[in-house]
Amino acid sequence: ERKPRFEMIMVHLRRPVVGQLQIMYFLASFAMAHMEASLFLLVQDDFQWSLTKAGLGFAYVGVIMVITQGYIIRKLLPKIGERRMLMIGLVFKAVGLAGIALSGPVWGLAIAVTFLGLGTGFINPALSGSISLLTPEDQQGGVMGVNQSLSALGRIVGPILGGWFYRDLTHQAPFWAAALIVVVSFIIGVTVFKRLPVRAQEA
Repeated sequence: ERKPRFEMIMVHLRRPVVGQLQIMYFLASFAMAHMEASLFLLVQDDFQWSLTKAGLGFAYVGVIMVITQGYIIRKLLPKIGERRMLMIGLVFKAVGLAGIALSGPVWGLAIAVTFLGLGTGFINPALSGSISLLTPEDQQGGVMGVNQSLSALGRIVGPILGGWFYRDLTHQAPFWAAALIVVVSFIIGVTVFKRLPVRAQEA
């Protein structure tokens, strides 16, 4: 009998190491979604960007992620493996988010979102690769389904909280909060680092 989705998610989250990685997967999606809507508002309110210019800014982040996942990871992953790439990505992402909160001039924002794009580009394939390597072949489908559910949940909750922080606290609050979420994810990564797969998996 097929288990309800929530029950299946809880079963997977209780698994050693894979469960922690899936929590990190949720936090990565949550932090990104928490930030995205707020960044769009920030560049309009604080930098007076037009919709077109804001769209180009987001396109730049997307290009950085594509280059990272399509080229840089292919060069680095065989040398450093998933677990180191994951931790490097978390550091870059936290620096990028904090940098957005601190950015004054446009060039500061550009540097921050570059770190953000690189970090996100490292994290996603490293997490997926590590989870895949730690999961038996006959359980891959269920695990990937849980990942998708957790990612969707993060993208539902993230914008709601991000918008609330932006409106009711400060314009910088969503980015500090997202950076803190990534720090929490980094701490989880440290606790399981030695149990993560060392060998590299091609991106």
